Amino acid sequence: VNMYARSTVDIVSGLNAFVDLQYRHINYTIAGVNDNFDYNIDDMQKLDINDNFNFFNPKAGLNWQFCDYNRAYFSFSVAQKEPTRNNYTDGKVAQYPKAEKLYDYELGYTFNNNCFSIGANLYYMWYRDQLVLTGELNEIGEAMAANVAKSYRMGVELFADWHPAKWFTWSANATISKNRIKDFVEIVYEDEWTNPVEINHGDTHIAFSPSFIFNNSFNFNYNNFDLSLSTQYVSKQYMTNAEYEDQVLDAYCVSNLHLGYNFKLPHTKSVRIGYSIYNLFDEEYENNGYAGGGYYVDGGEKVFYRYSGYAAQAGTNFMGSVSFKF
Repeated sequence: VNMYARSTVDIVSGLNAFVDLQYRHINYTIAGVNDNFDYNIDDMQKLDINDNFNFFNPKAGLNWQFCDYNRAYFSFSVAQKEPTRNNYTDGKVAQYPKAEKLYDYELGYTFNNNCFSIGANLYYMWYRDQLVLTGELNEIGEAMAANVAKSYRMGVELFADWHPAKWFTWSANATISKNRIKDFVEIVYEDEWTNPVEINHGDTHIAFSPSFIFNNSFNFNYNNFDLSLSTQYVSKQYMTNAEYEDQVLDAYCVSNLHLGYNFKLPHTKSVRIGYSIYNLFDEEYENNGYAGGGYYVDGGEKVFYRYSGYAAQAGTNFMGSVSFKF
């Protein structure tokens, strides 16, 4: 069930306030037998879940349009999200996950005229009970997400567009951020998925959350031809919330080139021929992966080990296309 209302009020010329109000009700009912085997009961895992969530998500803010091309704004919002089905079915049988809650503060400025625009957005996102992978396993040895009490994301988003001529546009944007979990506790196991050991790492980076992202794009249009050259840079990312330096995705920079030509044929509105070259400079990189760790016994001594897997991406590759509009 979802209900939504919005109101905007003009305070003075150029200054207005807005309020968004949302109510959501969610009911989870899952009953029966899971497709996981539970070794503790020597049978298939039983499911008996009936959970209700009632979320009130308000958002309020101010917009100030001053001068002809300048705008400033501030907003505060609350967002709440129910756990996914997998958080239930892959979690512990007797311990259900909590809903996630987010408090979001944003402050921004934009300048926009006929040929140039620029802007900045400051944000602070405070989470309660965010669901993250801690290394903990459920009763059948599968990795499970658990609620962490406190975490946050804060940073600045920057963007700029320059279009000095009809045939050319230059666009760029960047995000500089700090993404942390407060007092993160990693759980590792002495014997595969038994005998858990807790390791307190203090404040750590949130996994798969780069601190710097930059996108750049040059776009050309002349008559029926178009060309764009786009580049993305992504900084180093940790693959677990435990922040081990040997379990990271290295920073990478990838460029793509897109070419197109539009024309008409009888009985068609338009025909477009496109050709794209991805990873133009043949960058060797990985943009995803997995990592973990645990203990094993060697000569009566406990030894801590870590492992990582990486999703290597394709080198320079090509794709052509033809599309018709009737």
